[in-house]
Amino acid sequence: MKEPAAPRALPNGRAQSEDIAEFLGTLLGALDTEASGGAIDAETLREKLSAIQATIAALRSDSVRRQALLDAIPDPILALDREGRILDANEAAAALLSRSRSRMIGRSLAEIAPDWWTRGVARLISEAGRQGDSASEADDDQGNESSAGAWSRSLIELEGQALFVLFRREQKAETLRAELRRAEHRLAELLRSIEQGILVEDAEGRILEANPAARRLLGFPDGDLPPLSALASEWHIVDGDGMRLREKAIPSRIAIETGETVHRRLLGIPDRDGTRYRWLEVTAIPQWPEGALRPERVISVIQDVTELQRDLELFARVQRLGCIAGFEWWPGTGVVFCTPQWGELGCGASGPELRWEDFVQHFVEEDRARLVSAFEESVRDHGELALECRVRRPDGHRRWVRIRGQADHIGAKSVRLSGIIQDITEEKRREEELQMRADTDPLTGLLNRDAILRSLAAHTAHAGGRVALLHIDLDRFKLANDLLGHETGDRLLAAAAARLRAAVSAGVPLGRLTGDEFLMILPASFASRAETVAEVLVRAFERPFRIGEQEFPLGISIGLARAPEDASDMHQLLMQAEAALEEAKRRGRKGWVGSSGVLVRDLGERIAIESNLRLALEHEEFELVFQPQIDLRDGRIVGAEALLRWHSPKLGMVSPERFIPQAEASGDIVRIGRWIIEEACRRLASWRRSGLALERLSINLSYRQLVSTRVADDVLRALFEYELSGEMLEVEITERILAEEVSDVRPILQALRAAGVGIVIDDFGEGYSALDRLRRLPIQTLKISHRFTAGVPHVAGDVAICQAIIGVARGLGLEVIAEGVETEAQRSFMQRNGVRIVQGYLFSRPLPAQQFVQFYRERRSLA
Repeated sequence: MKEPAAPRALPNGRAQSEDIAEFLGTLLGALDTEASGGAIDAETLREKLSAIQATIAALRSDSVRRQALLDAIPDPILALDREGRILDANEAAAALLSRSRSRMIGRSLAEIAPDWWTRGVARLISEAGRQGDSASEADDDQGNESSAGAWSRSLIELEGQALFVLFRREQKAETLRAELRRAEHRLAELLRSIEQGILVEDAEGRILEANPAARRLLGFPDGDLPPLSALASEWHIVDGDGMRLREKAIPSRIAIETGETVHRRLLGIPDRDGTRYRWLEVTAIPQWPEGALRPERVISVIQDVTELQRDLELFARVQRLGCIAGFEWWPGTGVVFCTPQWGELGCGASGPELRWEDFVQHFVEEDRARLVSAFEESVRDHGELALECRVRRPDGHRRWVRIRGQADHIGAKSVRLSGIIQDITEEKRREEELQMRADTDPLTGLLNRDAILRSLAAHTAHAGGRVALLHIDLDRFKLANDLLGHETGDRLLAAAAARLRAAVSAGVPLGRLTGDEFLMILPASFASRAETVAEVLVRAFERPFRIGEQEFPLGISIGLARAPEDASDMHQLLMQAEAALEEAKRRGRKGWVGSSGVLVRDLGERIAIESNLRLALEHEEFELVFQPQIDLRDGRIVGAEALLRWHSPKLGMVSPERFIPQAEASGDIVRIGRWIIEEACRRLASWRRSGLALERLSINLSYRQLVSTRVADDVLRALFEYELSGEMLEVEITERILAEEVSDVRPILQALRAAGVGIVIDDFGEGYSALDRLRRLPIQTLKISHRFTAGVPHVAGDVAICQAIIGVARGLGLEVIAEGVETEAQRSFMQRNGVRIVQGYLFSRPLPAQQFVQFYRERRSLA
């Protein structure tokens, strides 16, 4: 093929665009001639012709657009090179100089308009070159030969060597209005004649102006043009990827909301009869009034790119989604078109067209039904397709693929489904690794709490729900952990987990539930041998553990429950196994206990309590009672402890020992605890307003409140609401926080203490004591448990414990309160040993609010 002459290099951008278009047109003709002679194959010719045609259209469109914009400006504009030669001019400049554009281009401004050149333009060009300025101005009030009046000139450097000179004439108002009318007329003519659509919308989306091209492109050549938002909601307008466009995604709405130009957004708008799509490229430009904070209107420029988009639609969608292979399925024909990358997935496809049955056969048998169902559902509902499944390669290897697509109407009845098929094998492998890490307890390497509970749910839901559950607890581990320290305790815990794993088959799910508790799930094939497995585990822990040079004995207790014999669902099974574990520990540990009828009855009671407890707060079934705290020095009531009572219409008066553990386990204690804080502060404020000058009121906070809520915020908010100082309130917490990590609760206690709230360790000495942690927490008071008070002064062990607690408190500078004082001998013992504040039945049982007020006033009158 003979090459056509290359376009000449011109500084004039418009002329250069036309020249390049002419060159490409010549090349197009040459290609056509050579194709006719058979020198080039049809596929190659089609690709070359498509690329050249697109380039010609773009160049000519850019040239027309650029010249139209220049001519729409009412002020004269000249494009000069640095020697003053004219490269281009708009219509206003040609009219001002009384010369056509063709007669000016290439000539010197000094030759055509010497006065303009000598009286400012030459100096502007010189100064711009010397100072590197991109813009400057010069005024001329002497007039010039070409026209009358005063002119100012602005020089703006653009596009390398092209220098644009803008001439602005200073005219009277009447002349300016006439010029404006002429400019508006020219602009209107431009808008009527150009092929691009122009829309002007206000900030609410109402169309203010639309040129004929815009009406034609949008399918409304006559009559009122509805807002684009209405079209988006009524029509199936899509974006460049075939996804339906919502109102807020219309380019003009984006421009209004963001204040930024939206460039070349591709939209597909169906014809009025819905048989085909017209593809439009839209640029939306927001217009800002001076000083405004939001655009007042937006101008949209619309270009018809249907021909180009028709050829590139599938490629653009695949490219956007990051595809490996593209597909297009026409259900009516039973044919699937695939891009060559489908074969690169290893599926062995030899051509672009596949029969639907052959396409499905490339997927593994287990996924085929799901694949077919998803494809058919997407076509039926005209919706999106998204699924992950596996393909089988000819060598037998399996690969994971992700399939995404969109069903489209093509014509009145035809529907197609097109999209991408992407190899995600490596991604799935990484997901599995991450999931394994997420499901693994980092200390023991076993399944973590969430993972073992998910496994239990799956086992109880399948295989008829036949499964056995072993709830395992390490005996005395907390004591060993306190004595040995956390580092050695963690190593001991990991060794215990490894021994559990080694004692059973690898396929048995085993996980760490919490702390030193584990769950082992015996599937249906193992469930009948659950007792044997429990015995094996108990014997496995008869040997002591060796950590370094030391040996540590560590036994286990096991609670065993079966489904469906003992429970019908996962939650009941967990409760049964937990109840059996508690019974095993009660019997002396180092053994196992299976679920029994007694435990089932206990379980039924717990379920009844739990179900009624959920609504007790809303039904106002709770009440606070108050037990006075007495100062032994003068007998005054210095405080009181607020205690929770539950009056259930169905269960009667429920003991706190029965419902508090249930509330802790279910999490209801958090809501109940907030109510206790609110009610106690409200009651204390009411008493103080009525003249009852109680020094302080104690409330109990559960461990779960401390670790799972913003309890400090709840307390401080209630104090503020009822205008109470922090010193008027004490919070009692269990000794358990001394056995757990305190990093979570320490800031909470510090915040309460900083506000003046007293911190009391309740039931101190019952088995969790850790003195090192005690001194690191902002504790103010230790409360001696009623279990130890009951034995003084006659039981030597209880006497020793009480005196030890008093000594510890004295050494740490803490107060001591003794609860459960019921006899004069107990009162006398506490007073002799320096305990100042006591409470108990010797003075008063817990009283309802009104009785407490009466008791307070009577005792005060006696004092």
